[in-house]
Amino acid sequence: MDGSRFDALARKLATGHSRRAVFRGLAGGGVLVATGAGRTRAKPVEKVTLCHKPGTPAAKTLTVADRAVEAHLAHGDSLGPCAECPVDRAMECDGTGFRTCDHGTWVYRDCAPGTACRPFQDRILCDWLTTA
Repeated sequence: MDGSRFDALARKLATGHSRRAVFRGLAGGGVLVATGAGRTRAKPVEKVTLCHKPGTPAAKTLTVADRAVEAHLAHGDSLGPCAECPVDRAMECDGTGFRTCDHGTWVYRDCAPGTACRPFQDRILCDWLTTA
């Protein structure tokens, strides 16, 4: 900066109006620098696999953002992929109940109280529990 430009700048800064304007400009720039320096990149969205409408013919495996999981679980969806079954109407015991294949999705059903699922010949049945 040459001497005449420096002198002109010093005269401008010597007046009250110019000092306030410069201060506002510096303060505003400081805010920009302060907020700009703290910026971080957005967190990548985590994806979660869940079974939408499990146990129904409409069941299907979905992958959703982690922030949507709570809402899906609240209306009956379950974590993890839907269990696929090979043959429609296939049945198998599962604890005290049984599962039936319905359009490619396993549907769980409880046996009646006091009974449990057991294989019988080429099928399964809910039979009374026996005490030995």
